[in-house]
Amino acid sequence: MNIKKDFLENFFIPIFIVFFLFSLNYLIFAQAQVSYEWQDYSLKAGIYNGQKNSKQIEKAATHTINIAGSPWLRIFFSEVQLGENSYLTVISQKDGSKQILNSKTIKQWQNTSAFFNGEEWVLMKIPFSEMCGGVLYPNIKSVFSFNENDVWFTSGGSMVQYDGNEFINDCSMNYLLDGGLRKIWGFSSSNLYVVGGSGTIIHYNGQNWRKANTGTDLPIQDIWGATDSQTGEEVVICVASDRFHDYGSKLLRLNGTNVQEINSEGLPWSLSGIWFMPGRKYYIVGAGVFPARTLEQVWNYDPELYVYYTHAIRGNELNDIVVCGSSGYLSHFNGLFWRHYLGDELPNFYGGYARISLKDNTLVAVGVQGNNDILAIGRRN
Repeated sequence: MNIKKDFLENFFIPIFIVFFLFSLNYLIFAQAQVSYEWQDYSLKAGIYNGQKNSKQIEKAATHTINIAGSPWLRIFFSEVQLGENSYLTVISQKDGSKQILNSKTIKQWQNTSAFFNGEEWVLMKIPFSEMCGGVLYPNIKSVFSFNENDVWFTSGGSMVQYDGNEFINDCSMNYLLDGGLRKIWGFSSSNLYVVGGSGTIIHYNGQNWRKANTGTDLPIQDIWGATDSQTGEEVVICVASDRFHDYGSKLLRLNGTNVQEINSEGLPWSLSGIWFMPGRKYYIVGAGVFPARTLEQVWNYDPELYVYYTHAIRGNELNDIVVCGSSGYLSHFNGLFWRHYLGDELPNFYGGYARISLKDNTLVAVGVQGNNDILAIGRRN
């Protein structure tokens, strides 16, 4: 190992694991009171040294923890010391869910991890040196996974790709950026888009990053893409909006670095998210939810949703869509009607869910409640 001691000090982890004794309905609030049991697990990772200006992120240690029969796991670190640029990655072996904890965020989590689904997950300790001209981005802004051996991260100014064995840093796109990167989406690692502030859109073809001329300074809030099942055409669209100031809004269709502004008639100036199935139905969210069957028609407000601001939308199919937003608003569409969890399974609170993900039968929403981070996980039986 070639990891600097200055940035990764002695690391000793006596671990307490919580596993929950209940079956899930479609949605469970992460702060709900549930039965649990403690189990001690002692792990000592040792001391590692590394070079400050290393361009390569090195994995110092990997450990697999298995608690048989536990539908949920949570890890409590009774003692942990991370260097300034080191971090832990906790990965569920069952569904691939990940959490990254650095020297700052592990204190914010009060030395605990999130809840993880399944009996087995991996705790990874990965030293993170200052890279890309000495600029450190400790908070990860977005994660996008093609599979367990091809995962992309951005911290706002650089990219990291995990190939199943190591984390590879790439800051070759720095000079292309007009604003910080905030969202990743792609068909593959050779057809990858990353978007962000000040109209920034960059595209990766597997070898080089190229900048798209968007013609706008509006922040790109979200990006989604899919293949048209009828034509085979790949469709990628992003949403541009300031959200908090009326500078207008735009919908931009992408094809590599080619950008086309498309119809946005009927949409408000404050937009936050997009999800669609090409040629079938399109959804834009923000100050309301706006569905359309084609990209040419006027976007119309859906009155069945709450008046709360909608931050994000994702789906598996047209009869399996989720949205989330302010004050703890979270709803699911089954193709016929919306089911609202706010006020029933989930409480109203100051803050809201800012991001949501839906894959197969698992839903995850994250956000802020007051001064604390909040997580809701749902699983369909």
